[in-house]
Amino acid sequence: MQKIEVDGQTITLASGEFQIYKQDHSAVVALRIEKINNPDKIDSLINQRSFLVSDLGGEHTAFNQLPDGKAEYHGKAFSSDDAGGKLTYTIDFAAKQGHGKSNT
Repeated sequence: MQKIEVDGQTITLASGEFQIYKQDHSAVVALRIEKINNPDKIDSLINQRSFLVSDLGGEHTAFNQLPDGKAEYHGKAFSSDDAGGKLTYTIDFAAKQGHGKSNT
């Protein structure tokens, strides 16, 4: 929840949750907002979903240390619609490109 105090009154600006996805060598921190402040009515929330990746972290691998070939990752996906989705992501190390899809 994001709140502020104005003239002694606490006003809720947004309601949602942080999501953290951590593996051995990387992490993603995201904020999933479910409701935001209604600008027409003080301290009233309206449904409005949004999703913001706020931070990425991990160990850096130099380009000359990347392996050859391709790798495929299967794991969790999360978005503003579903926190329990599945992600498939393929990396082509030679082309230095990746692509994927989520199945919710």
